[in-house]
Amino acid sequence: DAYQKAKELASAARERGLSVLELARMDESLNDAMQTLCPENLEILADPARYIGDAPTRVEATRAHWESKMLDLLQYFKHERRVLKKPPTRQFRKLAKIIADAEAGKNVPEQSIAQSRREMIEGS
Repeated sequence: DAYQKAKELASAARERGLSVLELARMDESLNDAMQTLCPENLEILADPARYIGDAPTRVEATRAHWESKMLDLLQYFKHERRVLKKPPTRQFRKLAKIIADAEAGKNVPEQSIAQSRREMIEGS
């Protein structure tokens, strides 16, 4: 089993202070497999800390995901700015009343202002 062999080599490398590559080259049962490895894989065995796997792909996917989210947010803010330059009268009055009630010390649910604002923006 390749996984088990790799695990044994890694453990032995730590214990003996040798690289996985050095131990693999000493292991006669791995001679055939070692002959088929490309230079890149030999470099990974020589210094596993340099192996980055699919990290560049993951980084790019993460960047693209958040770029898309940021562009959506930017579009929302642009829309919000247009709406707030000339807010719909009925919705603005509702929001203004909630704010005035809050300023007057009346019990206003915490989400009321945010919800009214969201309704005003998204309703336009």
